[in-house]
Amino acid sequence: EHAAFGVGGAGTAALVLVGGGGGVSGVRHMAKGKAPVKKRGAASAPAAPTHAGLAAAVEKNMAILMAAITPKEIVKENLTPEQLADYEAKAKTYSRNKMHQHRMWQKEMMEKIRCKRAAMAALPEGFIRDEAMKEDHALFPLNRHMPKETPNIEGYFQRKQQRAEEASTAGDADAGRSSRREK
Repeated sequence: EHAAFGVGGAGTAALVLVGGGGGVSGVRHMAKGKAPVKKRGAASAPAAPTHAGLAAAVEKNMAILMAAITPKEIVKENLTPEQLADYEAKAKTYSRNKMHQHRMWQKEMMEKIRCKRAAMAALPEGFIRDEAMKEDHALFPLNRHMPKETPNIEGYFQRKQQRAEEASTAGDADAGRSSRREK
């Protein structure tokens, strides 16, 4: 069994292996204040040029982001006992009203379930009742076909054309009057 832990200060780091016998079995130096070793081969890519306007915009956006995520100090309100009692009464009233709404919703749902069961019980014995008693766990169809067209209405197009002609002739009459006023 060996346990490993790191030791070192600024610029140095060493890995010390502690053996099962309780003593230090060896020290392996990982870095000793040396500069990083350059890799041989292809030259490294040059640093990307920076634009002063871009750097300013990044700094501005970073300041906005930091201001947005920095928690705000919450000021504790010193409320009088009367205000506390008033808030407590309002909270209790709100809670009572929400529970009343919830119970009414539950009552409506139970009434619907009761009606459904009564309707299924009223079906004749046999295949129909057995099929009605089966639960349907299928998902609602996402691409359900909805009717988009209506049957033809007798004379609809003719009435539409007639109204359009009446509107255009009324518009021509109004245009004629306005052109006479301009002269």
